[in-house]
Amino acid sequence: MDLKQYREINNITQIDLANKIGVSSSSISQYERGTITDNAVKRLIDNYLEQNTKQDESITIISSEYNSEVQQLTFNEYSEIELTQIKYIDLLASELLKAKDMDSKKAIIDRLNKTIEVF
Repeated sequence: MDLKQYREINNITQIDLANKIGVSSSSISQYERGTITDNAVKRLIDNYLEQNTKQDESITIISSEYNSEVQQLTFNEYSEIELTQIKYIDLLASELLKAKDMDSKKAIIDRLNKTIEVF
């Protein structure tokens, strides 16, 4: 995934991303166009992108594995309470994929863990 795709998926502007990384918005623009010349800034952006896309890819894999397991089971096997819990876990997984910052992601993961413990 390239930087522009990452920003679009996570609804982050160049300015917001620049502030998170600690670089200028023009550096983000240059990076996306492939014209960046400052190697130190390029490495900062590369590291940010690598760290954040690895986590997003892991979450996507976990979410898709969970969804396929749920789809394989018939709903006749579950009580109403279990169905509600499954739907809530699915909702939390969707929220996790949409979360923009690490604090939000951590809070959602905590809620997921608590729900799974009860389940």
